[in-house]
Amino acid sequence: MVFSSMLKPVPGGSRVVLPASGPASAVTLCCPCIAKGQLARPCTSVRVDHLTLSQLVENPHSPMPQRSSQYVSDLASGEVCVSIGWSGALQQARSRGAQAESPVKVVYAIPKEGAMIWFDMMAVPVDAPHPENAYAFMDYLMEPHIIADITNVVREANGNAASLPFVAETLRNDPSVYPSNEVFKRLYPDKPWPPEMNREIARAWTRIKTGE
Repeated sequence: MVFSSMLKPVPGGSRVVLPASGPASAVTLCCPCIAKGQLARPCTSVRVDHLTLSQLVENPHSPMPQRSSQYVSDLASGEVCVSIGWSGALQQARSRGAQAESPVKVVYAIPKEGAMIWFDMMAVPVDAPHPENAYAFMDYLMEPHIIADITNVVREANGNAASLPFVAETLRNDPSVYPSNEVFKRLYPDKPWPPEMNREIARAWTRIKTGE
């Protein structure tokens, strides 16, 4: 799938819907389009294109999703035809759509221009009274069969390669859960925008949400 194709109107359907998780996240998710295919985001030179961003909103004069999880329900029910979002949430939409009374097939794809990579992290507060218990819990979670069970439920990849034999075959061989090395090379990390870019992003986001 080509990211730029999502800028085009869909006959008989809605346009792309963005999760309402904030301006910085939206721009980062749209980075391949904004940066015109440059995967290494030049934070100081990427120009926030208001027209491009506004094209990604179903209707600039309509309210965007009020909850970041709303696009999951909308996709699963067929209310929207395309949405940009987090892989884990889109996997939920995929599962819910398949289980619906009137099944909806939700397809997840990583654009050929690339996409942002994300990680769930565990941390121990510096003043934790029993840090050894926290480390023991982390070690337990990363046991191959334990973390594989979690992957099988949440349908998200984990960081322990030794768990793969315990991951359901349908997930292990699903490129939307475990991307190929070729696709993985096109993924980029989220990085902080400099203050001047944050201000420009915030102004563009306000114009888009208000339809001005």
